[in-house]
Amino acid sequence: MLKVVVGVLSVIIFIGLICLLIHTLNTEMRKKNKAKKTRKQLKAAPIALRIWNSVENAIHSLNTLKGDPLYEPVKDKMESLVDKMTNIMLIIEKHPEYADSMRSLDNHIIPLMKKLLCNYETYMKTGVPENGKNIQDGIASIHESLDIIGTVLDQCTDQSLQNNTFELNADLKVLRSLYATDI
Repeated sequence: MLKVVVGVLSVIIFIGLICLLIHTLNTEMRKKNKAKKTRKQLKAAPIALRIWNSVENAIHSLNTLKGDPLYEPVKDKMESLVDKMTNIMLIIEKHPEYADSMRSLDNHIIPLMKKLLCNYETYMKTGVPENGKNIQDGIASIHESLDIIGTVLDQCTDQSLQNNTFELNADLKVLRSLYATDI
């Protein structure tokens, strides 16, 4: 009797694992299909596609590094950068015309961020960060630079939405003038 129960439980667990695997694969396929669809939409705007791909690759790199214990001291900064870059991807996806104002991401910001994280790894792997003044100064500079990159990403988001704000303000003025004449 016990063997039958154990056998049935094993089958149930096996089926549950298969269902979980299928769900995970479906989720990954949906993400890939969405990315493929976005790339197809952005092909009409090559700058938008290039920046979108660059930001997507940077997010993937950051997400890969976040799991490494070596990067634990800058994990919060990396998560913040991922969030900000995800917002930028959403903006570019919805408004490819805004990508032109974000060229600095592809040309300067993302390459600099990758270089900083590469240097950070070099400093941390030396094994003596508490002993070396140059290492401490280098790590402090990297922390400060990551904060500055976060600020720049915020500014890119803000500047890209500036035209949208102008349009909303214009619409509001029109509504106010219509409302004033109807009274």
